[in-house]
Amino acid sequence: MSELGSMASLPHLFPRGTVKREDYVYPREVKGSRAFNGPPRDRIPHSKDLIRQIKSIEAAGEEVNDKQNVDRTDAIRGKVLEFSGAVGFDLKSDSLGYRTSRIELRSVRRDEDGRIHATVFVPDGQMGFFIKRCEQYATELVLQR
Repeated sequence: MSELGSMASLPHLFPRGTVKREDYVYPREVKGSRAFNGPPRDRIPHSKDLIRQIKSIEAAGEEVNDKQNVDRTDAIRGKVLEFSGAVGFDLKSDSLGYRTSRIELRSVRRDEDGRIHATVFVPDGQMGFFIKRCEQYATELVLQR
């Protein structure tokens, strides 16, 4: 009991009323934390146009591959595509790569006009991935802000 009595004479060891509760705030920007800023557009005609472009690139690529006389036994054959967003709006570049199909997002850059460009490597036979993505884009429900 004598110890407790001596501790009471030392109030600076047990300060009271100095604690307050605060919520934790992550110090960095969280990827995907802000709302996607895409241009307003009708998804169905836009996706149809994208699918048409992808199919024409695929057809043109087959013609080029038939004409080339280069030995590429060790190389992965494919195409390098560039996707460009609308000026002043975001490009959903995080959905362009797909590792299991060896589709690689190679680079993302913003030009002086504010347009975002994404460069993607697509192995031969994997263009169907983008056609499926365009079909999903046309049919998915989007929550309005």
